[in-house]
Amino acid sequence: MADTIYNVTNRQEEECRVCTGLADFYRRAGFESEFYIPPELGDGYYRRISPGGLLEIFICNNMFYSPFHVEAKAGQASYGLGFCLGEGMQWDLQGVRQSLRFDTDECFVAGSEEGKKYFTYAAGKKYYTLCIKTKPGRLHAFWDSLPPEAVRLCLAYKQDFKHWQISPSLKITLQQILNCPYQGALKALYLEGKVLELTTLYFTETLLQKDSNSRTENLSASDISSLYKAKEILDHSIAAPPSLAKLAQMVCLNQFKLKTGFKSIFDRPVYAYVLDKRMEAARLFLEEKKMQVSEVADMMGYSNVSHFGRAFRKKYGINPGQYKRKDT
Repeated sequence: MADTIYNVTNRQEEECRVCTGLADFYRRAGFESEFYIPPELGDGYYRRISPGGLLEIFICNNMFYSPFHVEAKAGQASYGLGFCLGEGMQWDLQGVRQSLRFDTDECFVAGSEEGKKYFTYAAGKKYYTLCIKTKPGRLHAFWDSLPPEAVRLCLAYKQDFKHWQISPSLKITLQQILNCPYQGALKALYLEGKVLELTTLYFTETLLQKDSNSRTENLSASDISSLYKAKEILDHSIAAPPSLAKLAQMVCLNQFKLKTGFKSIFDRPVYAYVLDKRMEAARLFLEEKKMQVSEVADMMGYSNVSHFGRAFRKKYGINPGQYKRKDT
């Protein structure tokens, strides 16, 4: 999308080095471009990758020392699939009364017509986002293959901004995009495939979240809060999770409500959730950390490597050793 035009200005400062650099960054053609914030103003970067077709990947990872007020004007309509990996952020759009806000570990699809957008970077706040942008025609072609319900639920357009939690599967694909191991033409091919995978996962995962909401009618707000707390405890103790009885005690629920409520909200029993999280973490360790299979098995709480191998093979259809060799 090299013909995308952005004009970036500072609402409080006419001569702004960051705005000049960003305006040039957005206009720059080519497969990949970067802009680093001047060190006296902040820390971090903006990165744009165009893997092919009508797709662009924008990565923002920065922090400013003083409040920074930005006004950006897009020269054409586009759609964006956004993921908040750092602290929350908020945009104000021209002609739209409701602000576009999303928080840590949230994602959304937003349609944007030509016009101005306003944003203030707070001092000392860590912003880390990844956004997939495309022209309307490309996304509409994708929507044609989806049920109308999927489009209605997942599309956030104009004043209808829908927020969804980033699922574990989405997090894996995001990390694979952010840590792409290839260069040149192979990198472009890899990233285009991962963007399509990310888009597909977004629609399917958000639909699952919608379905889970309809199954919580018999749970109170306090029950739901306790169940999310149980999930948080499990997320931080995957290798050695508490027993079901202990977990129920920790979140002030009886075991029956913990078991049935957890499955209703998260679409799987507690044990299956722990096992899935273990295997997802194991896959990342094998892929990103280049660790040995025995080391990963030990980290995931398996004293027997063959038991770990069976669990990994059941989820991914391949032995961990084979997966490691395939990845390298």
